[in-house]
Amino acid sequence: MTATPKFAHVVFQTSNPTEMRDWYCTVLAGHVVFQNDSLCFITYDESTTASPCSPRRSR
Repeated sequence: MTATPKFAHVVFQTSNPTEMRDWYCTVLAGHVVFQNDSLCFITYDESTTASPCSPRRSR
């Protein structure tokens, strides 16, 4: 039996974290499982998989 590849984790850095969060929640039918000023974890299934997006920091 062959395992089916699945999307598990990805990290994004953005200057628009609210817009990115809202877009991924809409597109993946996901919901936020954790959020603070630095990170937002979104899950889109019943597993513990969550993908973070992080605000881009100015250099």
